[in-house]
Amino acid sequence: MHVLMLLEHPFPPDIRVEKEVQALTQNGYTVFLLCRVKDGQPLQEFVNGMNVHRFDTSQDKNWLRRKLSGLVYLFTLRHPVWLQPILDFVEKQRIDAVHVHDLPLVATAVAVKRKTGIPVVADLHENYPAGLRVWNEGAELPWDKRYLFRNPTRWSRHERRILRRVDHVITVVEEAKERIIGLGISEQKISVVCNTESPSFWETFSLDEEITKDFGGRFIISYIGGFGPHRGLDCAIQAMVRISKEAPESRLLLVGRGQDWYEVKLRNFIAELNLKPYVQFIPWVPMEKVYTYMQITDVGLVPHNSSPHTEATVPHKLFQYMLFSKPVVVSSCRSLKRIVGETTSGLAFQAGDPNDLAEKILDLYRSKDLRIQMGNKGREAAENGKYSWNHSAQALLNVYETVRACPKPG
Repeated sequence: MHVLMLLEHPFPPDIRVEKEVQALTQNGYTVFLLCRVKDGQPLQEFVNGMNVHRFDTSQDKNWLRRKLSGLVYLFTLRHPVWLQPILDFVEKQRIDAVHVHDLPLVATAVAVKRKTGIPVVADLHENYPAGLRVWNEGAELPWDKRYLFRNPTRWSRHERRILRRVDHVITVVEEAKERIIGLGISEQKISVVCNTESPSFWETFSLDEEITKDFGGRFIISYIGGFGPHRGLDCAIQAMVRISKEAPESRLLLVGRGQDWYEVKLRNFIAELNLKPYVQFIPWVPMEKVYTYMQITDVGLVPHNSSPHTEATVPHKLFQYMLFSKPVVVSSCRSLKRIVGETTSGLAFQAGDPNDLAEKILDLYRSKDLRIQMGNKGREAAENGKYSWNHSAQALLNVYETVRACPKPG
């Protein structure tokens, strides 16, 4: 079976896409990834065994056609620039199914389905309409992006309508599945492929001795991932006021990146609270260095603020912490609190409450035995249990057994 995956942004990185492609190819599927090109990238290459094809979405030099394409997208939320390249690829590679990542390209994939009859799988990484409300909270956006291209109400209506036209919907967590059922989509048409982690992914990496030396003797609280207003990093920083008094050897490491304006806001907040010695930014690092930061971590942190977006999603980092036998402290967002409660892999604090967050971290600081116990429980669940990648990969393969049964075009 030939599967075409669609990704609106450049690749790499996208750890979910990479894991899904590997799971399918290891089980006899031929998978192609079509994505947007970034400066300096070849139009075609193999990335970790993945057959990646890229194209330049701004390659049309005709000003009028570009404007018309923008208007078509504005009114239909279907990308005319993507449509013909996808159709050409489907015909050339004899594609049997289109697997589209995230909501922005789903309407385009459905347009391909109308022309070819090929089934479409919509892989929703998150609640996209709700995400639009929180991703840029506090940022100044141009009028057209705020009210036309990034209007959450409009995208909510579009999501409800367009998901009825796909053959299968994949979500990342049970709470997201419940949300999609609430849109009127049949439960039989929805599967959960969680953002779990494969132990084999980390087997080739080794410790970076410089990093371990820099943080030796410290109690390390790590947040590893993207920065944004919805992530609760301001709450984590504020919690360090209390934590630093009881545990002066503690350090909060913020490993990753975000939009410049938001990082400046965080740095200013740290300075206002006189926490510069206790909070350290680590710019985005490759996965081989993430391995070391995971190893030196004492407590893994997922402090998401509560919102319709964060209540129905789960980040990769949660399962990475668990796989590394690290106890986690998560906010009370439904999906996070449920998973940590099921696995007894950590503690949950009231979202947005820095005092409660500080208390939960200090509970773990005071008891090494508790950290070891919860870390071991997390490892067990993430390596061999319900929250292992083997379990998630099987759910993905089950989706494609269903897709295989779809009537073939022509």
